[in-house]
Amino acid sequence: MDPLELVRGIAPPVLVALALISAGGNRLLPLALGVGFALAFILLTRDWPTLPHVLWSAPNGKQWLFWGVVGALLVAALEHWRCLPVRVGLWLGIAVGVAAVWFLLSKLAHAETLAWRVVHVGGGGLAVGALVWTQRRLIGRSESSPFFPVFALAILIVDAVVVTLGRSALYGQICGALAAGLGAAIGTCLWRKPFTMGVADGTWLGAAHGLFLLAAVHLAYLTWPAALLTAIAPVLPLMLPQSFAKERPKRWMLVALTLAGLPAAGAIALSA
Repeated sequence: MDPLELVRGIAPPVLVALALISAGGNRLLPLALGVGFALAFILLTRDWPTLPHVLWSAPNGKQWLFWGVVGALLVAALEHWRCLPVRVGLWLGIAVGVAAVWFLLSKLAHAETLAWRVVHVGGGGLAVGALVWTQRRLIGRSESSPFFPVFALAILIVDAVVVTLGRSALYGQICGALAAGLGAAIGTCLWRKPFTMGVADGTWLGAAHGLFLLAAVHLAYLTWPAALLTAIAPVLPLMLPQSFAKERPKRWMLVALTLAGLPAAGAIALSA
């Protein structure tokens, strides 16, 4: 991979996250990730994002992927800033995830049968909506813990690696931009109070996790077995007792990483 491409994908989200999180803390995380993600997308694709009203009549999966992730980040930001109640943020986040799947696959769906649309578009929308719900629930169990961001970072890194190994390099790089931004945000704990994530962040984490995997399968070359193994990785820690993360956060992180790492390792092996 061209080193310059790595710089294009990593430098903007890292610099933006360091600046905004240092100034405003975790409530600016979705904004920081959104700005950095947009800059990385522009540099990696060498083009400006196509506006949604244009995509409505000329759909493009790659562009809809961008707007789907941005939409989830926007909902999370509004909830962080208390413009949305928690319950409204939950259902709006799920709705954005489901709608993003429809737009992402709309061009393919026009050429496919009704059965294909039900299985892939309907099933994909339900899966992304479920990921939004599960990640919000998982964060809710350890909202004040500085260790959950490490788990979230590991999930995004696995996404980027699996997608890239599955011959979907561009989507892997774009996903890596989100991971780089979150990693930089975590790094700000070196000079300010520990970095934590709120329930609202489960919206963008679950949506991005599902959308990148679906895009890599339908628009590139990632295989279904690898995608499904990766998809379930961040859901498995829900099997742990609800009080575990709050009472023993360090041990929870180790166990959660182990549970998520088992299917993730299988996905990486299949992709490689």
